Amino acid sequence: MDLIKQFLCGPNERIKKLKDIKQHSFFKGIDWDNIQTSQAPFIPNLKDEFDHSYFDEFEEDDEIDKQISTDGKKHRNLFADENRVFYEFTFNKSDNKNKKGKNLQQIFSDE
Repeated sequence: MDLIKQFLCGPNERIKKLKDIKQHSFFKGIDWDNIQTSQAPFIPNLKDEFDHSYFDEFEEDDEIDKQISTDGKKHRNLFADENRVFYEFTFNKSDNKNKKGKNLQQIFSDE
């Protein structure tokens, strides 16, 4: 909970540097130098790329929608065709090598 609070606070108190995130007690025991070659603690057994069986199923509840909506209107369906902005989106590091802007290493560097 402490780590989340350090991400969701004012800019002066917010945890900012990758080094500070890595040193947080939540990540105690993580071998950051070998993380890419270490085995994941849990590997899901998926039927296909659309398998969502590891997620809980919830019934739609109009009452909850009203409570979380600020204007009393039902929220847009984020999975409707006009909202499928990221449908079949993939990230390929090699696609970004020659583009301007910062890469993830630059964004999270300790400098």
